[in-house]
Order: sequence, then structure tokens, then C-alpha cells
Amino acid sequence: MYPTPAIVIGRINLGEADRILTLLTPDYGKLRVSIRGVRKIKSRLAGHVELFCQVRLMLAKGKNLDVVTSAELIHSLDAILDQPERLNLAYLMASMFDRLSLEGEAQPELYALGEEFLSTLDGGGEPVLLELALKLRLLEVLGYQPELSHCVICRRSDAACIYYLSPEKGGLIDEACGLAGGYRFDQKAIKLWRLALTVPMVRLSDIEGATKLAADSIDLCDQFYEYHFGRRFTGGLLGV
Repeated sequence: MYPTPAIVIGRINLGEADRILTLLTPDYGKLRVSIRGVRKIKSRLAGHVELFCQVRLMLAKGKNLDVVTSAELIHSLDAILDQPERLNLAYLMASMFDRLSLEGEAQPELYALGEEFLSTLDGGGEPVLLELALKLRLLEVLGYQPELSHCVICRRSDAACIYYLSPEKGGLIDEACGLAGGYRFDQKAIKLWRLALTVPMVRLSDIEGATKLAADSIDLCDQFYEYHFGRRFTGGLLGV
């Protein structure tokens, strides 16, 4: 048996009373585990392992899947269940983590990202800012962070320069280096993206004009995902 903190990012029903959970853990990466009898009315574990819950689990080694033997709830998102926009973002996070994370490989940075995102989402953070920060920081964790400090071709860094974002080249291209595959990128939006990668998510709403800048530029981030991963992540439960 072994303990682990975990975030529940997926679940499917199994048989009459059991479930298979998809977990994100810091030391074991993504895990798929079995939890027995959890759908029974009198189950003591049911309320601790809902989607998006952060929990402390005790797992026992199983033949095919490890088995949950105990669960202690750390944090849940009950407060946003009647807030469709926030709930949709939680599903979006779960979908992205499930599709892009690795099984059985330690991913403490990804787990920490999930913790911060869910805590800020529950605490009232601006949704579009949280979505942008989540997507940019996930790119960073996965090793695909766009270069935002200078032109990736000539390395020019100039606050007065017109820049474009090129998913193919992996970051900024200035106007002198050509526009092939690039999308015009406002200097204020570039600054916001840099801050979204460095400051706590809870502080992003304090940045003047940040919500509009995020709304206007998040499509560029989605294009980055489309180029590198073959799909956009533009919705969770309510989106595509």
C-alpha cells in the first residue's frame, strides 16, 4: 500500500457500484485506479472522490488497477457547481491534463499547477485570465513555452517593435524577419502573457486591462496548441 495526494480529473462507472478514477498525482503522474462500492448510497468514500476534488488517498496494489482503500478530502469545488462558466473551466483543465499528461511519471509541476488553478477558480478569479494562465503554464510544464522575450530569428528585443506570434517558429517574430505563419501580437498582450507565466494567478485580475487583453489574445494561445498538439482546447463540459 502507498499514500498519495491526488486531483480527480476523470471517472467512469464500472459494474453496478464501482468506478475507475483518473487521478493526477505529483509523484506518479497520471494514474487510473479502481474504487469499489463508491456508488452505493452508504459509501463513505463517495463525497471525497468527486471530479476536481483534491484528496489524500491510500492505494493498494492491484492486478490490473491499483485500488483506493481510503480517501481524505482536502478541497472540493462544490461552490462552483451552479456557475457554468467556472465549472466549464474545471472540465477544460481536467480534459487537458488527461490528454497531455503522462502515466506513471512524476509530474510535481503539473500537480502544483492544478492545485493553484482550482484554488483560484474556486476563489473567484477572472475566468478568461485563468484560462490563459492555465494554457500558458501547461505549455511551460510540457516544454512548449512560447518565446516571449525576443524575436526567435534575430533575437531583437524592442518595446517599440511590431511583433507577430508564430506557432511554427515557437514564439515572437519581429516585422523585419517576415510574417510567414505569424499573427500580429500587441505589446501589451505580450507583457500580460509574460506575467501570466510568472505571477500568482490570483493577482492577474489586478493588472489594468488584463481581462480584455486575455480575451483578445487567447485565440493565439489556442493556435499554438493546435499547431503543436493537433487540436484546440477551447471548452470543457460545455465546449467542443
